[in-house]
Amino acid sequence: MSDAADPTLARRADGLRAQFDAGFAVAHRAAPAAFTEVLTLRAGGVVYALRVAHIGALHADRQLTPLPGPIPELLGLAGVRGDLVPVYDLGALLGHAAASSPRWLVVSADARVGLAFEAFEAHLRVAPPGPAEGAAERTHVREVVMTPAGARPVVDVPSLCEAIVRRAAATTKAERGR
Repeated sequence: MSDAADPTLARRADGLRAQFDAGFAVAHRAAPAAFTEVLTLRAGGVVYALRVAHIGALHADRQLTPLPGPIPELLGLAGVRGDLVPVYDLGALLGHAAASSPRWLVVSADARVGLAFEAFEAHLRVAPPGPAEGAAERTHVREVVMTPAGARPVVDVPSLCEAIVRRAAATTKAERGR
């Protein structure tokens, strides 16, 4: 069957040809680069990264009111934007020695939990993270990002906050059962 015998097919082929040719007439646009925004910081003497999307606020030198609690990593309460936020030692939560006096504080975006650490390094846009070696053994560090200063393990802030809530609930329940 020829194109002349089917005018609909001929028009469709002409339209496709015109679209194809028009694609070469337009300047090539590079696809936007995919990136992830992270904060790099030092907690427990180790450099980590946190996804900016999981952080609601970053503060320095925030006054902490010590508070006894069900979790030993609890440092106390901090006033943040009119709310009282429980603040935990990030390094200690990740299995490192407790910080003597952490200067920095991030507040999680969802759980209203503060995580204190020793040093803030940088806010970076990096390639999306990849899986971390030994991630199966590390509960809250499953990914790693490459930064100009090298590889940085990424702390999964939502899973860390969920673990804090579970631990606090289990400890409170155990204390009630005594």
